[in-house]
Amino acid sequence: AMFSPADDLVVTTGGDQRAVVWETDKGLPVYAVLDHINVVAGATFSPEGSRLLTWSPDKSARVYAACDGRPLFTLSGHTQDVSAGGFSADGCRVVTGSGDATARLWDLVERSGQKVVAEQRCAPGLGRRGSDVCRAQTAFSEQRRALLGATFSNDGRWFATAGVDRIARVYDATTGEPVATLPEQTQPV
Repeated sequence: AMFSPADDLVVTTGGDQRAVVWETDKGLPVYAVLDHINVVAGATFSPEGSRLLTWSPDKSARVYAACDGRPLFTLSGHTQDVSAGGFSADGCRVVTGSGDATARLWDLVERSGQKVVAEQRCAPGLGRRGSDVCRAQTAFSEQRRALLGATFSNDGRWFATAGVDRIARVYDATTGEPVATLPEQTQPV
């Protein structure tokens, strides 16, 4: 479960192929998103609370309007399960990590002309329930095995990945260049 930034909503995920957003204080469901065709492995709200990101072993991540569950983007391109995801500090980019040992960056405001290292192309309205389908142009694959985590730093300058290979790596979020490889742990990170 994950709280929204204002703590007024909480999202839960599970094996029933849906993520449910609840009113925190009343425990009442607000809406459920049902677009994944496999387990919903995780979900998180954008830092300003306007968007909801979900990810799944169905090889995709999805972005919804947090207020009503309206689908905004389908992030496809991983070749195995998507096991992690997170928003940048400004909520305009997403990083996903996958069992295919890659992390992908997604620019959710590409149409405004902003360019990032892993710019995607969106096909308007071709996703499930009319969401835009996005494909990342750049994948980062320094990991040797499946990724278990992918996240942005609080200021959005970096993103980090962690995997089954017991190594965490830090990248520059603008250039995609590797910045640091953190020492190998004794267990997957």
